[in-house]
Amino acid sequence: MILIDREMKAVEYITAKSNYSLKCQASFNSDGVLTLRNYNVENKNSDEIIILSREETEAIVELFRAIKQLGVPNIPF
Repeated sequence: MILIDREMKAVEYITAKSNYSLKCQASFNSDGVLTLRNYNVENKNSDEIIILSREETEAIVELFRAIKQLGVPNIPF
């Protein structure tokens, strides 16, 4: 048996003063992995690009497949 004792640490970063001006765009990049772009419409030089790994992308796609199979109403896919 392997016992793992983990500690968790969280650091919160504020990327914009107003949540109204903060936008997020999600897409698949040319490698076929999910990419998130956080940006502030008031400051065009403040983009944050997050590129998920292939494993992270596959996990999210699998989650959406499972949700779709549940037949939950009002889900747009």
